Amino acid sequence: MNGCGHRKSINRLNTALKTHPEFINDPAGLRYQIVTYAPAFDDQIAVLQHYLWGPDVALNLAYLDWKYKQNPYIDEALIYLALCDGEVVGMLGSFGLQWEIDQATNLCSVSLADLVVEPAHRNHQLFPTLIEFALLDLTKRGYSFVLDLTASPEVALVMLMNGWRSLYVQTAHRSSAQQAVVPQERVTRLQARYRQLRSYTKNSTLFSAGYQQLRQLKQRLSAPPATSPVTHPFQRFDQAQARHQQSQKPAQNSTPITGQMTSQPAAMAALSGRLPKDRRMRHVRDETYFHWRYQNPLSTYRFLFWENPELEGYLVLQTSVHAQADTAWVNIVDWEATTHQVQADLLQTALTWGQFKEVEIWSATLAESAKQMLEQAGFRFFNRTGSALRNVRGARMMLYSLQLDGNQTAWTETNNHLLDWANWDIRMVDSDAV
Repeated sequence: MNGCGHRKSINRLNTALKTHPEFINDPAGLRYQIVTYAPAFDDQIAVLQHYLWGPDVALNLAYLDWKYKQNPYIDEALIYLALCDGEVVGMLGSFGLQWEIDQATNLCSVSLADLVVEPAHRNHQLFPTLIEFALLDLTKRGYSFVLDLTASPEVALVMLMNGWRSLYVQTAHRSSAQQAVVPQERVTRLQARYRQLRSYTKNSTLFSAGYQQLRQLKQRLSAPPATSPVTHPFQRFDQAQARHQQSQKPAQNSTPITGQMTSQPAAMAALSGRLPKDRRMRHVRDETYFHWRYQNPLSTYRFLFWENPELEGYLVLQTSVHAQADTAWVNIVDWEATTHQVQADLLQTALTWGQFKEVEIWSATLAESAKQMLEQAGFRFFNRTGSALRNVRGARMMLYSLQLDGNQTAWTETNNHLLDWANWDIRMVDSDAV
């Protein structure tokens, strides 16, 4: 859809909402209304979101509060709801982000997230209607572009057909599964196929319930028997960290790396401020950001800090709060250091302490030196393929310009072309999925 087509779509929706605030869907005759968020809907949202967030309603309420109400970059919760007979049957959220373009310029934007519709209502055009309603509202609020870092494959395909653009996010993955009996070229093909299936089932609202079963079955078939049960993906990491701490005598405590369960917002922000900057767009990384970001109640984190005496580097690990065994994937969501050696030390310590079955990191905008460290540590890189369908099933950043002129400047912010990875510094922590 070009700029003119986008304008027609927005105008058509605007007219429809003013004239017919309720939508009649034939032949079922169901009556829908699209509304903006109000706190009175919180309990219904928490129940509906068990499809994406998990079965714990109290935890879902905490996540709703953290992501949309405590967000430091918006003044109100930007959530759009589909009602049927007054009941919430669909939701689309948009949460605030703030991008640092250069040392003097910051830019606020939003990212769509948490699109879900009750299964009984999924054939009534609520997906595209919620998205168009959100884009109309965000345009009126003055935003210039919108992101989506967690669109499921089926939703991403609809987006691409309606004017969205996509940047494929290269990932690097490390597995401890023993595959020596399989030829290497066959391993690569099998891993690629498995990753496509894993990404599809993980992100799809239709298959989310079976995702953990798929992961656990894969691990049972490929991993050697464990000598002792591991009940959480960070259990080995915590045990190794405790042994490391006990082995350090007070008078000889010269080891610069420590492991913690909480962040150090002030120190992390100070480190980020000391590092050299380029003109790539990156999320603002100040104390407010670090304090808010790692309060996500649906994630569990572990932090490695390299301090001697001030902070010289950190690495952040993440997994789902619902993970109950080491079959769960662990993500490296952020990784920062003043020198290559500090960065390498942090990576090696994380892998040695954790002995994780599966580890993943977004590598699209990493420096070549960091990619070499990952490769030497056993990570394999998964790149863009020649198939648009396969690419949309992998990690991706979806972008939509809310400037309606349809020309090239719609994809430019202060001379940074948004459709070029060379102009971005994106980490997995920028995604609301972690």
